[in-house]
Amino acid sequence: MELVAKTAKISTPSDAFVWATSFSENGLFVLLEARGNEVNPAAVVGKEVLDLLITRFSNLREQNLDTVNLLLSEVKSKKNTSSAIIGILKGQILYLGGMGRTTVEMKRGGKFGKILRGE
Repeated sequence: MELVAKTAKISTPSDAFVWATSFSENGLFVLLEARGNEVNPAAVVGKEVLDLLITRFSNLREQNLDTVNLLLSEVKSKKNTSSAIIGILKGQILYLGGMGRTTVEMKRGGKFGKILRGE
């Protein structure tokens, strides 16, 4: 049995200082928040990090918890990324990791439960 994920595009108002986005494709799930300034706008920073994650994910053979940790280390190396949640859905397994102030809740059978908090 494969897990099926329902996703929705999440967007927030952005400016030069804060930008956030969500991404879901080919089993990769990303929530990302970036900070910036007038010289280096948050949207530019965030889009560069997201592009890096998608490229790295596409080039990796393994898709497991080590992959999540590798992608999170890429995010952590970028100074202006304030929080991120990365998930990889592989068959029946959902690998999750986060950095910054993060919380993930899952709904199953009409009930919600926290499955990830913090890093």
